[in-house]
Amino acid sequence: MPRLLVIDDRDQTIEMCHRHLAQFDYVTRCGRNVPCQVCDERDRGCTLKCAHDYAQAAQALSSQTTLPDLVVLDLHFALPEERLLPEDKSALPTKGPARAHALEDLRRRQGFLILERLRQTWPTLPVVLLTTTDGATPSRERVPPRPRATDGASQGGGGDPGFAGAPAGGRVQERVPPRPRATDGASQGGGGDPGFAGAPARGRVPALPRATAGASQGGGGDPGFAGAPEGGRVPALPRATDGASQGGGGDPGFAGAPAGGRVPPLLTDPLVYFCENEIVDSRSLAAEVTRALGARLDAQEGPVFWGTSPAMAELRRSMDALARSPLPVLVQGETGTGKSFIAEHVLHPRSGAKGPLVVTDLSTVPATLLPSHLFGARRGAYTGSTEDHPGVFEQAHGGTLFLDEIANLDLDLQRQLLLVLERGAVTRLGDIRARPAQPKLVAATNQDLDVLVREGRFRADLYMRLNPATRLRIPALRERREDLPELVRFAFLEALRSEALRPLTRDYLARFPTPEPFVEAASTVAFGRPNAAAARADAFSVFVARAALDSLCTYDWPGNHRELKLLAMNALVFALTQHLDVAARGATARAPAVLAIPEALVDRLLGAPRAPLKTARPARGNGGRRVEVEVAPLATFAEISADVERQYLRAIFYACDGDLEKMSVELFGAGATARRVHLRLNQLGLKLRELRKESA
Repeated sequence: MPRLLVIDDRDQTIEMCHRHLAQFDYVTRCGRNVPCQVCDERDRGCTLKCAHDYAQAAQALSSQTTLPDLVVLDLHFALPEERLLPEDKSALPTKGPARAHALEDLRRRQGFLILERLRQTWPTLPVVLLTTTDGATPSRERVPPRPRATDGASQGGGGDPGFAGAPAGGRVQERVPPRPRATDGASQGGGGDPGFAGAPARGRVPALPRATAGASQGGGGDPGFAGAPEGGRVPALPRATDGASQGGGGDPGFAGAPAGGRVPPLLTDPLVYFCENEIVDSRSLAAEVTRALGARLDAQEGPVFWGTSPAMAELRRSMDALARSPLPVLVQGETGTGKSFIAEHVLHPRSGAKGPLVVTDLSTVPATLLPSHLFGARRGAYTGSTEDHPGVFEQAHGGTLFLDEIANLDLDLQRQLLLVLERGAVTRLGDIRARPAQPKLVAATNQDLDVLVREGRFRADLYMRLNPATRLRIPALRERREDLPELVRFAFLEALRSEALRPLTRDYLARFPTPEPFVEAASTVAFGRPNAAAARADAFSVFVARAALDSLCTYDWPGNHRELKLLAMNALVFALTQHLDVAARGATARAPAVLAIPEALVDRLLGAPRAPLKTARPARGNGGRRVEVEVAPLATFAEISADVERQYLRAIFYACDGDLEKMSVELFGAGATARRVHLRLNQLGLKLRELRKESA
């Protein structure tokens, strides 16, 4: 059953989840195994049902043996200053209204700050953020804090007393109670939208105000403040554009950051899901949680591993639509990316075609035989033709025809292929009768057909007939680095279950039986040192060294999936034969089937062993230390920055002989503590024990 962790400053969200999403388990801070819904502490005001700030969330996550399947995170946190992120608030104004405005800005975007901190320690944790985003670009005007009430009177006609609506021609001055929230579908504001707390009579008020076009949305209101106009909608999430500040004193990198701040890549993070409804009620929350969990579980679909990269998500969406289309589909991708695999396991099964799938690789057919292979031949049409032969177009009639390496066709065959596609019929060589041939055509190539058309090597009319506007491009493995750890796991598990390795696995199990009856589907792949205590007693447990995984994730994979599958197969062959080559001994106690994949083996199979990083000791320059780093292409600036920082800290660690005190002084000057360095190493995934072992 999926497990959820709720992070919100109030218990309203967790209560909504308990009532309307009771089918899930929830991570609590009490450590009890009793569900909150039936716990006797529930009616006594228990405050441990969810996390109310980042510190409590980190404590809850650290205490779990396995991470939850999803985190539900609020955006606005009405917390006291000492509980807000960032901990260091020295950059904020020191006093007066400016500091109050800066703190209010931190509260409004605290969810983003918590999300960034979660990403540093738990980068693969999926998060549903309780806010809205409509993609609108806000103005450069500064967005002040939310309006405040003083006397509890409403300025919005028919609204809930105490809610500061924005009447026409009026300026909002009254105090608004803490951010209005959903209840259980009942409105707290007169005439408002059911389920939204604080909805005034004339329309629904979304969650967070935002400035647009540099003008107030409330008639006559303060410029830059997004008031709630009559009948108008207020977008939700302020975001910085063009390096302009939307709020003073904020942390660089978020909405409301000071001038020059960057906008974080959270909106494009494939593991962050935004509630698209303006009102976060039980229905919209349930829909978003279900979608997020479904996307996580659907990363693997049978023999296809989609992963979570944006490129594969877009490819999957396009395939869902194009598979049902009767028009040809053009698939482009490098060698080994799985073009034929996609056609066989995705496009054809989802097409609804009742006919067969016919696969032909045009690069393997001699040029003289290509016409008869494609269109068929009548007996006696050429020397050696002793009987009538249907071509692949006829064979695939009513089904799917996959033509690989279509760029290999000469111009004359391209003309004939165009005629078949336009007429939906084919005439065999030596025959005069046209036969129906209307398969769904899937054409694939690893070349750029645009370039071939410009060079005159591919017909422009055939290219247009292949429907290039909807072409599918399968990304190379080096473009899916965020998916590589799971792809490595997937490749090893597929190799373990393959028929090619079955003789070796049978020999291994016959010689070293597992403590419990063997279950092939239960085999696991973990990253780290071999650990018999963590191994399964009824299946294979493959342990890939962390350094080996780093090598696999930074390798460029010119052969893509084909090369990865071969590497996994070869690595398992070496691991299995290493055990089988041990001299036979007497009967021994049953033990878990543990297979270790060390770094040296992976480097050997990759064919490019790396020099240890510790040999590249940094040398003193003028006024600083000079460190050489190797920057690989990654998906986001955040990932590139983290990779550069890891290499830099690793080099400084070796230069200081592992002394964290020296590192802290060199990095931050006198008075810095080793704990600060140690904490950052942990956040970047650099374990002190492994670093010291490497430097030994």
